[in-house]
Amino acid sequence: MGEQILFHCLTVQNLVWFSRDVAGLSRTGHYIADVYDAVTGRWSTCDDTSVHGISEDYVRTARASTGYIFFYEAKYICTSSLSAYLLII
Repeated sequence: MGEQILFHCLTVQNLVWFSRDVAGLSRTGHYIADVYDAVTGRWSTCDDTSVHGISEDYVRTARASTGYIFFYEAKYICTSSLSAYLLII
């Protein structure tokens, strides 16, 4: 009989992008996106004519009630009796 391998997985979801309506009307509003760059670890806000950096604290506080559509990245962190691995989908 072979060795039994047990797996335990944890799902982590990170907010990576969301849009917000700065005009307040979903049909005629003006939308701006806040985007997280996983390579640099920084947030940026993107408008029709510009892109500039913003702090994560600003995203958490000032943007808390203005989000319209949210996008998340799911990470599945799994361990087994033999090894640990990270699966990003």
